[in-house]
Amino acid sequence: MYLTGYKTQKQIALALGVSERTIYTWIHQNNWDKQRAAQHQLLTPRENCTIQLLELQEAIAARQPGHRFPTPAEAEIQLSLINAIYGPITEQ
Repeated sequence: MYLTGYKTQKQIALALGVSERTIYTWIHQNNWDKQRAAQHQLLTPRENCTIQLLELQEAIAARQPGHRFPTPAEAEIQLSLINAIYGPITEQ
């Protein structure tokens, strides 16, 4: 979960039923940061854009109710990432 970048340390700790400190220790004892960086270098640009879009959507979803919408800058970033992943969106 950590190596793919789809989950935060807190999310991983909750999923595994351990403390965030345990996840932090595992990351540093096992050099997961280096492994994660190496893995990301192997990803295609489309995969990287997909990861970034998912992280942005998770950050927006984590906000308090009533504030779960993108800022204008975030909306622009979302559109750019979607265009990079799927190609430009055109009206039919």
